[in-house]
Amino acid sequence: MAASRRKKLTLPKGSDVAAQLRRLQKRAVAVRTKRLEAEHQEFVKEARSAERLFAPFAESMGVEPATAKRTIQRAKVETLAKARPPAPKPPEGHNPSEYPPYELEWSWDSVWGAAYLHHWYGPNGATGRVGTSILVPPGAGGAVSTVSSVGFWYFAPVATTMHAKVQADVWGRTAAVSVGGYVRSRAALRIYVERYDTSGFRTWESSRTVYNKSGHWVADYGGVNSIETVDVSLWLRPRVWHAIWGDAVQSVFGTGNSTAVTNFSMTVSPISYSLD
Repeated sequence: MAASRRKKLTLPKGSDVAAQLRRLQKRAVAVRTKRLEAEHQEFVKEARSAERLFAPFAESMGVEPATAKRTIQRAKVETLAKARPPAPKPPEGHNPSEYPPYELEWSWDSVWGAAYLHHWYGPNGATGRVGTSILVPPGAGGAVSTVSSVGFWYFAPVATTMHAKVQADVWGRTAAVSVGGYVRSRAALRIYVERYDTSGFRTWESSRTVYNKSGHWVADYGGVNSIETVDVSLWLRPRVWHAIWGDAVQSVFGTGNSTAVTNFSMTVSPISYSLD
């Protein structure tokens, strides 16, 4: 099982408000972690609710348990979980598009049951790579959610509207297989902006779904190789620090005769912005 990659955030070099930012940043991490834990619990709750709702229909199909188990065992999702993408080659450029290396890195994970986190691709600020390989083994049951992020600091010079966008080269190997059990598997690219202000901490976010499959009777195997973008607009307060992130957000759930994997590497480059 892969170890957690929770990293301390870095502060802007030469900042004369470092102590203040540390306090605000500590609060921001606590808020983000609490929110992600709640989202993971809601993900598991919704999956369990769907499982109970459709269980009578699954049982009425009359598939022999031994046959269902053999079908799930043949899925061989471990092979997909172990797959690796080519080495990232992020494009280069200049502001107002921020390219790797990024100064900020952060990650979070939550695991339940026999599911597990196979490996991390990041966060790697040097290359912009984020993502994980997460897995529910055949017939084991469990759930995993992960977030890995890279980003940079931005100090707002004036009060105005910012339009921010994250672009990522997305590579993925996926599976969602269930024979009368229940499975749910999803992945998304997200932009996440934090405002560090003594008068009140605030966040903005937007997501682009790159994979989403679920069901009692499903056999989905896929590969993703695409360039994805996601954007968000926000009002800037003058002379206030912001952190702008590109996130890989992933979850899997499985019970009964089911198995799933989302194995995603996303190379974030660039994170761009414009001001009105």
